[in-house]
Amino acid sequence: MDENKKKGCCCDHDEHAAEDCCCDYEDDEIVTLVSEDGEEQEFFTLATFDLDGKWYIVLEPAQPIEGFQEGDVIIFRLEEDENGEDIYQPIETEEELEKAFAEFQRMLEEEIE
Repeated sequence: MDENKKKGCCCDHDEHAAEDCCCDYEDDEIVTLVSEDGEEQEFFTLATFDLDGKWYIVLEPAQPIEGFQEGDVIIFRLEEDENGEDIYQPIETEEELEKAFAEFQRMLEEEIE
């Protein structure tokens, strides 16, 4: 997962009341990922977006995870399997990851304005 981890957050978490926080997620916005060693971790879905004909999803850990700092996110490319189920594909190139992260940051800045 580390190669897809980037620094960024939709808010500072402490600057406003929880009811005003854009990180106040609904249950259907939580995704459970399973690590290579079989450990399950829950993540909040911060955003999904289309960029150059590819879909991406931005996730933030729901609980502290070793190696993550508060505000770190993971970005995956979303694809579908033969049954139409979502597959979270790691982004393999730094260029694609930087481009996806820049789009996520642009979306955040636009939301703040």
